[in-house]
Amino acid sequence: RNTNHALRNANATMTEFYQVPPDASLESVRRAVGQWRNKRIALELPEGWLELNNVARMRLLQRQAQIQKNEIALITREPATRLAAKQVGVPVFNHMEQAANDRWRMKPLLPLIDPRNPAAGLPEPPPWRREEIVARQTLPTQRQARQRRIESETAYRKPTPMWMRLAGNL
Repeated sequence: RNTNHALRNANATMTEFYQVPPDASLESVRRAVGQWRNKRIALELPEGWLELNNVARMRLLQRQAQIQKNEIALITREPATRLAAKQVGVPVFNHMEQAANDRWRMKPLLPLIDPRNPAAGLPEPPPWRREEIVARQTLPTQRQARQRRIESETAYRKPTPMWMRLAGNL
């Protein structure tokens, strides 16, 4: 059975299986998921593969799948990976047959973020976070402004004449 880096179709559910190589990184798996569109993909993770054992990394893979409009599931027995997947809403199975026979869907707990407008869907900021207040707070203090002026003026100062340096005035 040569399933390494290969997609295989399951019977009626059209779930495609991708066997992740033991030496693969999270980035290579994300790139692989990024090549497919509108698919149901079950990722078969090798024993001891801990690239997806935390929520942040699992969320990266989930967002890649959401952007490509893919549904992903994991086939693994690693407890940390299973927990992270459940926390973000990615289905997890013990065996390939379960993923092939089950009608599963991703249930993301967080909405997809639009990279062009990340603030879309967020509530209005509280009054103390309004733009003019934030802009006023980010203005330099009087001392900082004075120090900048002094530093910029030093470039325009004329050097002391040679005769004054020789006379010992400086």
